[in-house]
Amino acid sequence: MACKAVSLTASGGQITLTVESGSLSQNPATARLTSPDLAVRALEGSVLLDGPLNAIGALLGGARDRFVVDAGGDLLLSGPISADIVDLRLAGELAQDQGARLTAGTLRLNVIGGAAFLDDPLNRMSVLEAASVGGALNITTQGDLLIPGAVTAQSLALSATGAITQASGSSIGVGRLSVTALGGDALLDQPGNSFGTLGGSGAMRDLQLASTGPLGVLGALDAGRDLSLRAGAIAIAAPVRAGRRLS
Repeated sequence: MACKAVSLTASGGQITLTVESGSLSQNPATARLTSPDLAVRALEGSVLLDGPLNAIGALLGGARDRFVVDAGGDLLLSGPISADIVDLRLAGELAQDQGARLTAGTLRLNVIGGAAFLDDPLNRMSVLEAASVGGALNITTQGDLLIPGAVTAQSLALSATGAITQASGSSIGVGRLSVTALGGDALLDQPGNSFGTLGGSGAMRDLQLASTGPLGVLGALDAGRDLSLRAGAIAIAAPVRAGRRLS
């Protein structure tokens, strides 16, 4: 642990840990952090609590740089979390309490045991760098959202007040996809994508979606301008509207 000042308080089962200068880390091979309710902050550095033996039930806090937490089983975000990079790892399910907004330049998720619901309307995540989720993954964010890496889940629901786009070489592998870009384009058209069904989706501007294999359109699609679907085969079972061009 590299820091100049650390304060640790415990009340009613909650542990509050604040590092005023520097970063907080643990030895993942030997250190274990167990708490039903953890509040942790590194005001001028990073929080690196990535021990695989940790057992953290609820979490809030932040860091100037990286905020990396391996929680063990199920995890509830019980209050706001903010950092340049937020990296959450757990073997259970991930949920977000009302008002527990997540603010991150880059978000990474490894939720192998179940679903991940990060759908607070005040969330602001610019980049969903990578995500591996055992169940459903629901993300709501203000502003634009970029996907530069691999995202896998049973189902994926993305909603942004700006645009939602993919970088070249990224991929989405899910059973069902729903996407809503309230303030721009929704461009999820990389050749490595694979989703079997498409739920209700829309974009203020262009909506472009591509998937390998057959695609079933089960929810209404609405694009303010152009709408483009590419797949091995397409079965449409819901209304489809394009403001300018459909292809």
